[in-house]
Amino acid sequence: MKPVAKQLSKYFGVIESIQTKYSIDDLIQELYLTIVKNSDKPVVLVGYSWGAWLAIIFTNKYPNLISKLILISSGPFEEKYIAEMDRVMNERLSKEEKTKLLELESTLNKENSFKEFGKIFNRMDSYKLIDDLNQNINLDVDMYTKIWNEAKKTRNDGKLTKILEGITVPITAIHGKYDRHPYKGVQKPLKKYCKNSKFILLNKCGHTPWKEKYAKDSFYKVLVEAIDKSKV
Repeated sequence: MKPVAKQLSKYFGVIESIQTKYSIDDLIQELYLTIVKNSDKPVVLVGYSWGAWLAIIFTNKYPNLISKLILISSGPFEEKYIAEMDRVMNERLSKEEKTKLLELESTLNKENSFKEFGKIFNRMDSYKLIDDLNQNINLDVDMYTKIWNEAKKTRNDGKLTKILEGITVPITAIHGKYDRHPYKGVQKPLKKYCKNSKFILLNKCGHTPWKEKYAKDSFYKVLVEAIDKSKV
């Protein structure tokens, strides 16, 4: 999220919260301390991908700290949309990529294998990437495994939608139409469970909007507007 934080810093004070813990409860506490020690409350909380779920869980627990909630490229809130994700993945991957993923799955506990795995998914999840935005990111495979196993259980057990139903602050969700994560898996639950929500769909855009050639400018415009219309 560093490029997004840098862009937003042109308009607002920004904290990029770096996740370092190995359970959702510990991540919530880490985010809580980051906010109360470094900001004027309440804040606008922006969550990307898995971070969108974390933002929802946090806001449900500490609603007085959050004025607005912005979800970027969230995963679907209900298990029933997983079949659609799998269908899209099967359509977009080449035969060679499918074979490569099967080879890598047995060694995902190694960082190099995890990065190679991620590159394949990044290509599949993107409409048209901007080449100069590739970042050298250190990956924590153990953190990913522990957090994701806990997170998907929260979704599959139906707890995530119950948490979503308890959100009272305004929510804006921004999603790429080409994202493998089906936008209806975000749009429909928001409409059902959150009265004060808005959904924005970006064309020619995949999972990482700020890296998309055709959607980057539109993404930043709607993001800034969602935070504060007076800045647009």
